[in-house]
Amino acid sequence: MDSFQKIEQNLRLFVRQFYVSALIKGLLMFFFVGLLFAFILLITEHFLWLNPPLRTFLFWFTIIFEFFVFYGLVLSPILKLLEIKKGIGFEFASKIIGDHFPEINDKLLNVLQLNKYSEQSELVLASIAQKSDNLKGFSFKKAVNFSDNIKYIKYALVPIIIFFVFYALGKQSILTDSLNRVVNHNAVFLPPAPFKFLIANKPLSTIEGNSFTLSVQTQGSRTPESVNILYNNETYTLSPKSPGIFEYQFFQPKKSISFRLISENIASSPQKLAVLLAPSILNLNLYVYPPQYTNEPTIKVANSGNSTIPEGSTLKWEVFTKSTDTVVFQHNNSQSFFTKSDQQFSYSKSVSQPLRYSISTSNTDLKDYETLDYFINVVKDEPPAIRIKMNRDTTAQERLYFYGQVSDDYGIRALRLHYFASESPNNISVLKLPLTQNNLQEFSYVFPNNLDLIEGADYSLYFEVIDNDRLHNFKSTRSRTFMYKQKTETQLEASIIKEQSAASSAFQKALNELVVQDEKLKQISIKQKESTQLNYSDQQMLQQFIEHQKSQDKLLAKINQTMERNLKDFKKDGKDVFNDQLQKRLRSQQDELKKNEKILEEIEKVISKINKEDLAKKIHEMAKQSKNKQQSLKQLLELTKRYYITKKLERINSKLKELSEAQEQLADKGIKANNKSTQQALNESFGLIRKELAELKKDNEALVKPLQITDNELLEEAIVKNQEEALGGLEEEKDVLDSEQDKKPPLKTQKSQKKAAQKMQLLTQKMSQNMSSAGAKQMSEDIEVLRQILDNLILFSFEQEALMNQFLSLASNPRQYAEKLLMQKSLRAHFEHVQDSLYSLSLRQPMISELISKEVAEVFFNIDKSLALFSENEPQKGVSSQQFAMMATNKLADLLSNTLSNMEEQLELSPGQGQGEMQLPDIIMSQESLNEQLEQKLGEKGRESKTENGETKTRSIGKEKGPGASNGSTTSFGGDQGKNKQGSENEEDNAELFEIFKKQQQLRMALQDLLQKNELSVKESALLKAMNTIEKNLVNNGLNEAALNQMKSLRHQLLKLSKAKQQQGEGAKRESQTSKSSVSDQPPLSPETIKQYFNTIEILNRQSLPLRKDLVKKVQEYFKTGND
Repeated sequence: MDSFQKIEQNLRLFVRQFYVSALIKGLLMFFFVGLLFAFILLITEHFLWLNPPLRTFLFWFTIIFEFFVFYGLVLSPILKLLEIKKGIGFEFASKIIGDHFPEINDKLLNVLQLNKYSEQSELVLASIAQKSDNLKGFSFKKAVNFSDNIKYIKYALVPIIIFFVFYALGKQSILTDSLNRVVNHNAVFLPPAPFKFLIANKPLSTIEGNSFTLSVQTQGSRTPESVNILYNNETYTLSPKSPGIFEYQFFQPKKSISFRLISENIASSPQKLAVLLAPSILNLNLYVYPPQYTNEPTIKVANSGNSTIPEGSTLKWEVFTKSTDTVVFQHNNSQSFFTKSDQQFSYSKSVSQPLRYSISTSNTDLKDYETLDYFINVVKDEPPAIRIKMNRDTTAQERLYFYGQVSDDYGIRALRLHYFASESPNNISVLKLPLTQNNLQEFSYVFPNNLDLIEGADYSLYFEVIDNDRLHNFKSTRSRTFMYKQKTETQLEASIIKEQSAASSAFQKALNELVVQDEKLKQISIKQKESTQLNYSDQQMLQQFIEHQKSQDKLLAKINQTMERNLKDFKKDGKDVFNDQLQKRLRSQQDELKKNEKILEEIEKVISKINKEDLAKKIHEMAKQSKNKQQSLKQLLELTKRYYITKKLERINSKLKELSEAQEQLADKGIKANNKSTQQALNESFGLIRKELAELKKDNEALVKPLQITDNELLEEAIVKNQEEALGGLEEEKDVLDSEQDKKPPLKTQKSQKKAAQKMQLLTQKMSQNMSSAGAKQMSEDIEVLRQILDNLILFSFEQEALMNQFLSLASNPRQYAEKLLMQKSLRAHFEHVQDSLYSLSLRQPMISELISKEVAEVFFNIDKSLALFSENEPQKGVSSQQFAMMATNKLADLLSNTLSNMEEQLELSPGQGQGEMQLPDIIMSQESLNEQLEQKLGEKGRESKTENGETKTRSIGKEKGPGASNGSTTSFGGDQGKNKQGSENEEDNAELFEIFKKQQQLRMALQDLLQKNELSVKESALLKAMNTIEKNLVNNGLNEAALNQMKSLRHQLLKLSKAKQQQGEGAKRESQTSKSSVSDQPPLSPETIKQYFNTIEILNRQSLPLRKDLVKKVQEYFKTGND
């Protein structure tokens, strides 16, 4: 039974294989039959253009037909395969298998039939089993041959070939159009027209505002002659371009347009021209916000994105658009989007570098439609610039004048002066200079200008300007470094005196030029009076005179300024009356030069108009001014020379005092410091002082009335001798061993050094006392002279008044004019004596002011005028001139009276001593001389008193004691108190003793008188007692060592007293007063003044400077050189 079941299973596999083969065959045949039928249908529709009912019938017939064919050929095998529908049975299958396998034939059928037999016996079952075992080796599914279906493939290729034929011929539209009409069987389809419209420019779209040209092409069996377009209910004709090609232009459409093409009652399908909204920029504003430190206003750039901006500015773009979705900022391949608010877009960006960028607009239809390219130029904030000129003041102060300009793009934060001592470059001081916040400004400065500098130190300085650029941490620029060499007090005074000497020489030369100019003016005046009209040559001569006079006045003004500045620099305190008077005179002289300049200008105007009367008047006025100016300049020059001689003397005295202190200090030092080279330097310094003193005396002799300068030649020689002795006893520094550095020089050398120092102190004190007493004496003499002048002037005034009254009474009797004219000339001569006396006094006394000289000139002018008028027989005018002369005389008397009072008051306040009495330095010097005389005498007698065995006997000159003499002493000179073998020598000794005693007594009396005038103190009273003791010792004991020691001690006490008095007199003075007052206390100069200083170089360059010929060219080359 098992074998039969396997046969059944094998049969089922056969049946399944059979229907799979049938399904393949059915699919191939359905593809062939169905597509072939559809092709036939579509071709029929193509040629027949069936109406809708027929197309509907054919459509549904085709559907039904295709369904039945599909069912029979495809669906039925599938159902049978799935055993949904009954298929072939086992017996039919066995026949097919038996036909395929001849070995089986009907064996399989027999087994199936035996199995159906209802009465199955064992034999039947055995037969079924046997037959089944025989059929077990066959695979029934092999009876199905799939290769039999290959022959049906050719049928399936037929419709495929047909389709490719149509496609290759380009006739696929026959099938597609027919299929469309069959599928849309209810629609009405007209047969094709003889032509059709083809739109060449697709797609049908344009941008708003742009014109669009529609290009239409007709295609078909016939070409129409014209084509129309219908839109907006209006018809327009297209323009023919060529056969079958037509065009039409839509001019700047604002919105989409629907249209149709029509020709010969043939219309196209509805078409639509789409108008795309353009994302366009209506307006663009660029706002520039410069950095705050620039103080620049906000800049608005309208309708442009180009601009030039300061570095670090913030830019803001505002874009107003239409139909725009996005605005893009593009720069260096990077994009940033604007912020949108409706149709307004904005974007901000900080810019520090040049920027090339573009702005583009986009919407859903158009991307980057409008792209605008712009460029932002960035102006860098340059570092601040500083340009500075420096002129070194060639005066004694040697100030540095700076005039400069600082600039920056947007503003200056600070201008600073950095200065430091050259020896301490790290210790820099900073001074902030005042400035405004302008971009460009000028500044000026005078160094040191009240700065607290180290005295005598050299300084380096530079200027630094800082801008207000916060972005770059405030950039700065420095000027070059300038050097300032500061002078010590001594150097400063020496420079001032040297400069003043040069100014005086220039002043003298200018004064000589004035004399020459005055002669020329006289010639011009004579020609003007002689001729009725000046010719061209005379006018040119007068013009040249005016130009030369202006040049001279400018030079004088420059010299005046220099002299006044030097006087201010030299003034140590506020009590220098002479200095104040000179400065006042110089200022007055400056005013007169300005007045003279106005007169010259007025003369120039008169020359051009050729007005004889006005010209004569102005020339006369200028002549009068010139005469006054000459006299005033002579007085000023003499007074200035006199003043500086006194200052030179003070400076020499000061240097001598410093040298004495150095000499005294050197005497107390060891041989390491106290050597030959050091002493030699001191010797040379004293030699220079003596040379300066000699030159001073020479300059003093050149004065009209020289100052009284005491000759101390003997004392100077004594100092030189002591210094030479000290120099001879010192060793060279290189010969000193380290172990001997603290060793003192020989006692004799030290003694010589101390003597030299002490004598220098005596010389200093003597010179000081001489200057003080000479000043008081000179003032007293000047007061007496002025008092006599005033008396003579008053006498002149009375006589002039009497003469004037006589002229008034003689108005009706002109015959007596000759006699009275002689009297007037006599009075004029009398007044000339007054003038000469005043002139001589004014040369040494600055209180004789310029006003006095003017009034003197006014008296002369009116007297001369009255004489001329009387000579011309004009008595009334002559008397009037006499009245003016009287007025001037009275005014002059009043001025002299006030001046006399001032001089007397000054004399009372003057610390000068009496005349002819011995002063403390004189007493000290005389005591020193007396000490040396006694010491020399003792040395000579000591050498003569040696015994034969070489021992010295002790004795006193002029007083010897015998062996039996008592300790008491007599007061007689030359008495023989024992045996004396040298009587003649004793008489000589007694005479010398008497001379020394007499001189010592005179010194005591002089000191007593001096101390009584200065209120005697206890300490000073002790000096008088000591001098009394010395006198008694000389009387009682003669000339001995004890007396010498007492006199040396007295001299030492006198030196201490002198030093104390000197310190007391200088207690109120400040140390280094000149340097501090001249450097640190100088008033600040205004920028205008400094500008004038820089401009005055040209004036100097044009002047005839008082230089040697070999220096003139060098000076001119110097002024041509641009110096900072």
